[in-house]
Amino acid sequence: MNATLFRRANKLPLLPLRRLRPTLTSNLPPILLGGTVVRRKLLPEPCKLVAFAARRQFNGKPPGGIPGGGFTMAPDTQHNPGQALEEFGIDLTKMAELGKLDPVIGREEEIRRTIQGMENTVGKTAIAEGLAQRIVNGEVPESVKNKKVIALDLGHHVINLHLTSTDPFIHPLCFFILGSCRRRQISVRVPFKLFTFVTHPRTATLIGFWFHFYSGEFEDRLKSVLRDVIAAEGKIILFIDEIHNLLGLGKAEGAMDAGNLLKPALARGQLRCCGATTIDEYRKYIEKDPALARRFQSVMVEEPTVEDTISILRGLKDRYEVHHGVRIADSALVAAAMHSHRYITDRFLPDKAIDLVDEACSKLRLQQESKPEALENLERQLVTMQIELESLRKEVDPLSRERRERLQRELEEKKAEQKRLTEIWMVERQKLEEIKKIKEELEQARVELEAAQRHGNFTRASELRYGVIPTLEKKLPQDGAEEENPESLVHERVTADDIARVVARMTGIPVQNLLHSEREKLLHMEDALSQRVVGQAEAIKAVSEAVRLSRAGLQSTTRPIASFLFLGPTGVGKTELCKSIASFLFDTENAIVRVDMSEYMERFAVSRLIGSPPGYVGYEEGGELTEAIRRKPYSVVLLDEMEKAHRDVSNLLLQILDDGHITDSKGRKIDFRNTIIIMTSNLGADVLVLDAAGEEGTVSLRVQREVLDVVRRHFAPEFVNRIDETVVFNRLSRKALHDIVNVRLREVEQRITDRRITLDVDEDAKQWLSDQGYDPAYGARPLNRLIQKKLLNPLARLLIDGGVRAGEAAHVRTVKMPDGTTDLVVLRNHEPESEEGKGKLAREKTEEME
Repeated sequence: MNATLFRRANKLPLLPLRRLRPTLTSNLPPILLGGTVVRRKLLPEPCKLVAFAARRQFNGKPPGGIPGGGFTMAPDTQHNPGQALEEFGIDLTKMAELGKLDPVIGREEEIRRTIQGMENTVGKTAIAEGLAQRIVNGEVPESVKNKKVIALDLGHHVINLHLTSTDPFIHPLCFFILGSCRRRQISVRVPFKLFTFVTHPRTATLIGFWFHFYSGEFEDRLKSVLRDVIAAEGKIILFIDEIHNLLGLGKAEGAMDAGNLLKPALARGQLRCCGATTIDEYRKYIEKDPALARRFQSVMVEEPTVEDTISILRGLKDRYEVHHGVRIADSALVAAAMHSHRYITDRFLPDKAIDLVDEACSKLRLQQESKPEALENLERQLVTMQIELESLRKEVDPLSRERRERLQRELEEKKAEQKRLTEIWMVERQKLEEIKKIKEELEQARVELEAAQRHGNFTRASELRYGVIPTLEKKLPQDGAEEENPESLVHERVTADDIARVVARMTGIPVQNLLHSEREKLLHMEDALSQRVVGQAEAIKAVSEAVRLSRAGLQSTTRPIASFLFLGPTGVGKTELCKSIASFLFDTENAIVRVDMSEYMERFAVSRLIGSPPGYVGYEEGGELTEAIRRKPYSVVLLDEMEKAHRDVSNLLLQILDDGHITDSKGRKIDFRNTIIIMTSNLGADVLVLDAAGEEGTVSLRVQREVLDVVRRHFAPEFVNRIDETVVFNRLSRKALHDIVNVRLREVEQRITDRRITLDVDEDAKQWLSDQGYDPAYGARPLNRLIQKKLLNPLARLLIDGGVRAGEAAHVRTVKMPDGTTDLVVLRNHEPESEEGKGKLAREKTEEME
């Protein structure tokens, strides 16, 4: 078998494996694996474990120079005093001196503490950076002055623990498993690592190799860092970000993990350490080790308020303006803090507000660097006109010459317009670049001012403070000092509308200012909904007012937009109104989150709404309701046939209706504040059916009270009390059913629009449909079945056999039957195209005559 060995670092020649086999299988010494002597006879019979040692002169010492045959660190991991800390740490104090850290706003109390346990992205790392800045500025007690804050670089410290490829056989034991094996896979445990070798599918010949991995390398690296910190005699404060990632590392047989390495130095007071972690990770990794937990002082730091976040954004404003080369209006910072707090619930301040500002700035900068849309459209028109002009250049007829002359004049005008717009665009770009350059100079001057004050160079500090910085600030345009030119192609400021558009794109929630068309649409929302839902003016008005309240920003910030309970018999439009709302707000009915509550009749099925508990089937999938709202936070939630659900479902909805959120099985808070929750029910339908409603189908107050009494007996009082409005739907009158006929016929006509076929239904046919489809007990559903039977099914046969063709009208009329009754027919425009169709038509005529 031709297999070759990996080349050693000391350039041993490559040898075919077959040449080494006699040597390898001859008298081998026993191999020490984790304290166990393994000889050849102990190995499985189908395999042979052979080992070889690389030639190395040890000068009479055991491998590694340590009694007992231990291994030393690889040559690239040996560190001189102070070298480990320099290699694996980042000096935050030095970065603060150079002005490379962002300003830290607030957190005065927390900066003096040692370890923080808090949520993600609330400012843990910034506290350590703020401590470094205060040390540099001398704003700390005497006991902390002249200290250094060193951040431990876990990426370099841990990820760089590679297989020592520079010298893979420095103290090598390279194992080969030869021979045939019935299994296709075999696992071999060697010190500090488990290796799995896969056999060839036919010969099952297995060859594995192992690069020497020195498990003590991590331990020695961390010891080197701690040795350097201890040697500094308290002058270094070690900061470990995401400290939970470090504590469990290095844990192996015969080795110590990082937590046990830190404990002695912490207990003796030789190590000043500041760590950062989250609440969950602190509970998982640190609290479980009481000996380690009591070495640290745990500080809980809460998420900053909206007001504090606005201050933080104002402190970072200059950095982002310099980085992106745009101006940021103060209103944009306020909008970022408020909108992120209101609409982005799965993250924390100030991180989510900073991301909004960053994305809005990046979007505006991209628009500035790319060609304006107006100029691009003009260039495309020029290309089209030039192509047409070239095609007409060789034509000699009078019409072509006239068109060519007119095209040339238009081309000259377009080119002049293109030149004018290009000049405006270049001037605006140059102006923006000058502003960006001034801001960079201003930022550099401020950093230099801080350094001059720190080093006592008051002459230079005075020159910067009273000369350079005011001069540069005067060159910058002030917010609100000048209005943007309406013809401007490039906008230079990030405004609150830009932030709102970013929020709308991230969450799907429309928070930007209403356009004129949107205002008109919302003001006439009742008219739009009435085109689909007939005879339910009260319900339509209640829903429309709730939507307008939300879009005006006047609804409660701690509850859903609105919650309704729709009551009424089947077929009166309860579900149809929900679909109409979704279609009106989102231009599609797919924006509705529909949950059929008849699937939750059993108690054990209730957990499907928020997810199964840990350890149960379906835990990883999440809840059907909570996952849908996480993906579409701005939607209409339809809980259909609510009375069929188990009573525990209504208990589950109490928190949603009152607080606007619920916690799923994974501990995540799901926000329902931007949803419209609609529950439908048939409770009291028997009372409504027996009621002698008026011609308009309106329900009397007495009957409404009876229906509400039925609801109160079925649902708990605390559940009914949290619903914003309970709407009793009217029964469908004959007039309302006639309007529904028109709605259904429009829907049929939309289905055949692609065939260019129109529907011609006279008033007699419409009246016949409303008369035959009217049923007070079942609402409009009998009408739907009647239209399918008498209209859609005959029309389908005519379209197939050619009785009605594309571009024609399908005529629907009423006809007198021989028995004196009236029936609805779809008239045929043409005879059937096939012989079978003709025979069938003849049979139908015969049946009619009989």
